[in-house]
Amino acid sequence: MKTNLLLYLIMFLLLGTLSAQERGATPANHSTIQPSNHPTNTYAVVVGISDYQAPQITDLKYAHRDAEAFANYLRSPAGGSLDQDHLKLLINEQATAGQVHAALYWLLENCTAQDQAVIYFSGHGDVEQQLKGQPGYLLCWNSPPSMYMAGGSVQLNNLQTVISTLSLNIKAKVLIITDACRSGKLSGSAINGAQLTNIDLARQYASEIKILSCQPDEFSIEGEQWGGGRGVFSYHLVEGLYGLADSDQDLSVNLFEIGRYLQDHVSKEAAPLSQLPLTVGNSKAALARIYPDLLDKIREDKAEQTRMFSSTETKGIEEETLARLDSTTNALYHAFKEALRTKRFISPGHACADTFYRQLLLISELKPLHAAMRRNYAAALQDEAQEVLNKWLLVDVHEVDLPKKLRVERYQHYPTYLGRAAELLGPSHYMYSALIARKLFFEGYLMAISNRTKDPGFGSQVLARLREAQQWDSNMVAHVYFEIMKVHGKNLRQLDSAQYYFDKVTALSPTWVLPHIEMYWISKGFIGHEKSEKYLGQAMQIDSSSAYLYNTMARIYDDKGQDQKTEQAYQMAIRSDSSYRTAYMSLGYFYTRKKMFSKARQYLEKAITLDTTDFRAYHNLGFMFVLANECEKAVEPLMIAISKAPESNSEAMLFLADCFIELEQYEAAEAQLSAALALPLDRWVDKFTPPRAAGLMGDIKRIRGEYQEAETRYLEALELA
Repeated sequence: MKTNLLLYLIMFLLLGTLSAQERGATPANHSTIQPSNHPTNTYAVVVGISDYQAPQITDLKYAHRDAEAFANYLRSPAGGSLDQDHLKLLINEQATAGQVHAALYWLLENCTAQDQAVIYFSGHGDVEQQLKGQPGYLLCWNSPPSMYMAGGSVQLNNLQTVISTLSLNIKAKVLIITDACRSGKLSGSAINGAQLTNIDLARQYASEIKILSCQPDEFSIEGEQWGGGRGVFSYHLVEGLYGLADSDQDLSVNLFEIGRYLQDHVSKEAAPLSQLPLTVGNSKAALARIYPDLLDKIREDKAEQTRMFSSTETKGIEEETLARLDSTTNALYHAFKEALRTKRFISPGHACADTFYRQLLLISELKPLHAAMRRNYAAALQDEAQEVLNKWLLVDVHEVDLPKKLRVERYQHYPTYLGRAAELLGPSHYMYSALIARKLFFEGYLMAISNRTKDPGFGSQVLARLREAQQWDSNMVAHVYFEIMKVHGKNLRQLDSAQYYFDKVTALSPTWVLPHIEMYWISKGFIGHEKSEKYLGQAMQIDSSSAYLYNTMARIYDDKGQDQKTEQAYQMAIRSDSSYRTAYMSLGYFYTRKKMFSKARQYLEKAITLDTTDFRAYHNLGFMFVLANECEKAVEPLMIAISKAPESNSEAMLFLADCFIELEQYEAAEAQLSAALALPLDRWVDKFTPPRAAGLMGDIKRIRGEYQEAETRYLEALELA
């Protein structure tokens, strides 16, 4: 059937095409992506294949998403408002060779003079080595892993015949966009089949316009940093056509402008890998009409995006390069990749990514992989810090509610990682300033949350570090202003300055709830709850479904003794996010204090199942058992809490000592009290902890009949009080 269709297509082309009048075609007054005084149609065939049928063909990640994004552009007013009668979108298993050939034939049937024909392909291209001079192929979903001429693919000779017929015979305007030079293990990999295909695609046989994702000797890359998962070429192509490429601001984009825009942005963001898009055709040819409202929306969205940098896949190049090397080098390379996966970046010194990377750079045979190694290492180093910044903007409850101790543990390596990433990429890379800014930002942030003093001099040091971060990268301004606001309000006790930076951060990020909630807590200490409530009202207007906001409201109601509202607010937080462990934990603690032990246990155990690493839920569960006079049950959760955070659990140590005394296990009780008394002063939960611990030690000595020692301990308790 596929062969018959192909023969029919070739016969049709040889016979020539009928005129529009002979076919009875009636041109509709349909928008075109080309500005023109002549009412014309645009017809488009858009193909994107990530998941190939044959397991031997390396799958791609985002080719289908690239095609969908381009199709959405064509459906927009800027792209011609194409409906299903003018646009054929073939994704993954829909993009069989038969369907793709049928869609190309559909273009020949429908296009008339001055119409626009658009062909977009995102997937694999290849040339096989078995036959000398064999043409290139675009691999369709059902392509075989070899012998492409047997079917399942589009031969470039046939594609060019369609293009030439549309351009020369029908007099249609033809735009070809291909992103087919992807890395992957293909039949023609040994002779650079993908690149040879790109050379064939770059040839111009008529007046068609072609936009190719890269030069013939390059690969096209894809990653999560572009639109959450796209190819770098497709991502910037669509944004450029919407209007970001309009350098002369004449409300249209021509081939020269899109070419310059793609070269500037794609080459910059693909670095240190090399990818330079290629354009073929009349440089003055208009490609897109600009709709200011759509362009403004794109600019607005980009202004709110944090600059990103991600890793890329190099499967085909990697396999071919490693196949030529010895087992020792292969093992070292895979050890490097495993170290990246397990986040062993800088330590331990003998088995970390940095050590492996430096060794691999000395192996000249690995040169084809060095650029990708450098990019992927730098990307891995900054991934976690980038994720945290994004989670703060999204008010991810699991991140913003982390205890300070856990935040310090998680974030303390970020400045080192970010500095190393900047060093790898170098000062000329577009991400260098952003990485230095983030390094300085996290240094200032860690200084602020690690300090327990109210020393104004220390606050000034933090501010200096944050402002230096702002100077390196203006995209960090929202995060920087937010932290500066907190330093002025909490460390320096300057409400006016805190309000000043609150106004700045909310002007930059008006939909960010977190600054409003934080400003409530800051201002409450100066002007009281009633006047500070306005910030919570603003937060509720921005996002009435915020779990973090409801949890905050519950805490406020609890402080005011409004039990019913407290319970309802915690329940709302849980409904908004059923995985919100802090809300479960807090509600469990609330029920504990109300001596509703059955409910308390239910919510505290749920909090533990959601996160077994957080000591607070174990602490609260143990306290609940103590209050319920079930000391035997309290021992295990209290011991787990202490083991997870020994320097933050003086209170749990005292609870546990109480339980051991109740259970007449005096040595165990003494051990817990000694550990509590040995903690630094700034680790005591409050000023009553030390005298209480000493007093309990006195009780133990008294019970044992050691009255003189008991007296000494009681006197110690009085001194500590």
